[in-house]
Amino acid sequence: MLAEPQGKRALHAIFRYLGDVRDDDFIDIFAKESHSPRIEKLAMNHNQRIREEGRQEGRQEGAAAILAKQLQLKFGTSADDRLEGASAELLERWSARILTAESLADVFAE
Repeated sequence: MLAEPQGKRALHAIFRYLGDVRDDDFIDIFAKESHSPRIEKLAMNHNQRIREEGRQEGRQEGAAAILAKQLQLKFGTSADDRLEGASAELLERWSARILTAESLADVFAE
């Protein structure tokens, strides 16, 4: 499978599917039972990437929660609808602006 032109991509798709329907431990077991060092390495890389994505998502959610609290305390509204799905860069920019903003519009100004 790995020798095929899209083999690595296909294996990552399989790992993602297995992670969705099972868990990452199942991927590790699957890789070990394959008796293939390449598949084990790909599984390890896949799991590391998934964990990092989860950590990044958690950091963004935390930053959004803190900013929502700051907005609530300063302006009386959390503006949750603006914060949902905002990029890390936007959250950082808005978090800096809240320190000097005199209105909600100042925080979100482009």
